[in-house]
Parts: sequence; structure tokens; C-alpha cells
Amino acid sequence: MIGKNGFVKGIINAHALVVAGKFIGDCVSNILELKAQGRIEGTITANELVVERKGVFIGESKVRDSKEIPSKDIAKDIDSKKKV
Repeated sequence: MIGKNGFVKGIINAHALVVAGKFIGDCVSNILELKAQGRIEGTITANELVVERKGVFIGESKVRDSKEIPSKDIAKDIDSKKKV
């Protein structure tokens, strides 16, 4: 979880992520929840994306249908980001 006063810049790989503060970067997660006071700038890949009213998302989202993201796919997504 990124708290309301929190700030993270980078790549996050998580089963579930809640953003109430600010996140800049790329994220691969099964469940991503953006709270009303939260802000995300970057690319997210998630099976389930929840954005509360007044949450700010700037970037690209890729939603997957499967219940779990296989670890090899997560590593592949993160490695492709490093090459850019």
C-alpha cells in the first residue's frame, strides 16, 4: 500500500496494490485499487482495476482476464520495461 502521504517512483510487482498517495512508474498486479486521493502516472497491468471517484490515473492500463498473473509473465513485462 502507498499511503496518502506516500510517494513511489519505479516498478512495482505485487499481488494486490492500493494507492492512496502518488505512484509514478510501471506496475504489474492482480488487483490494483486507486483511492480518491491517489494518483498514478505510468503503465499498469492488472486483472482487476478499481478507481475511486476523484482518483487520478494518467497513462496506459492493460487489464488481464486470468485470476493470477504467472510469475514468468510478470518477469517478462518488467524486463521489457527495463529495455525501453
